[in-house]
Amino acid sequence: VFQVEDRQYILFFDGKKTIGLYNYIEDVACNSNLMDQLPEKRKELEQYVMSVIQDYFTSLNRNNMCN
Repeated sequence: VFQVEDRQYILFFDGKKTIGLYNYIEDVACNSNLMDQLPEKRKELEQYVMSVIQDYFTSLNRNNMCN
């Protein structure tokens, strides 16, 4: 599971879809999944994590992880 966070939220992504979005400032134990209540934040963080994953695998394929 991949995870990405901003200043208030943390998103858990299984490689294909979001499995959780939590306000880790107010919900430290991540008990209240907000992925359906905050679709714009979910989409924003999904796009970010997918771009990071894509960049990582592109760098691996091109053998330029350290460039």
